[in-house]
Amino acid sequence: TVSEEYLGAALEGRRDKFILATKSMSRDRAGMERDIGISLRNLRTGYIDLYQIHWPDVNTPIEETMEALLRIQKAGKVRYLGVSNFDVPLLERTLRCGAIVSTQPQYSLLDREIEADVLPFCREHNIGVLSYGSLGAGILTGKFKEPPKPEAGDKRANFYPFFSEPFWSKTQELLKTLRAIAEEHDKPVTHVSINWVSQQKGMTCALTGSKNVDQA
Repeated sequence: TVSEEYLGAALEGRRDKFILATKSMSRDRAGMERDIGISLRNLRTGYIDLYQIHWPDVNTPIEETMEALLRIQKAGKVRYLGVSNFDVPLLERTLRCGAIVSTQPQYSLLDREIEADVLPFCREHNIGVLSYGSLGAGILTGKFKEPPKPEAGDKRANFYPFFSEPFWSKTQELLKTLRAIAEEHDKPVTHVSINWVSQQKGMTCALTGSKNVDQA
């Protein structure tokens, strides 16, 4: 909500120059209608370009979720629909309900699971792929000299395993190669890690996060 408010303020007066994407945390019709209303208000806009399902929900059939999304789309509140963290069987079920233009999986030099099935499926069906975790929660920037001590709620404590052994040591070996490539081109290690993702066949966008202006 806070990030949407900041973004809405930043884009005011020049909304038409940007492609705006956000997500719904809900899966049912009432929740999604509530979420889209909040997002439109926070973002100070009359429509969202890409509206995405944040995560699959085992308790809500995708058919029900898509029915709600298609209703919102028909009302002109969103232009295109996308999903996140869907496997191939769920993508197939989703496409039987209606059109989606993108999916958002985790993908980086350290997590290449989608290469087995999701990425080929998306290439075949012309579905855009926007990777999150492109920098492995920051470890692929090369800035960490020792494992950080994540605070409660920090996803580096459980969601991203790269900061614990045996992954930590293996990642440090990979970073030696990335640093050599970066030095050869006089670029930051971050650029090497992001470019590797964005240049893979079928990738649309390598998403990254930033906590301050310098990182951005």
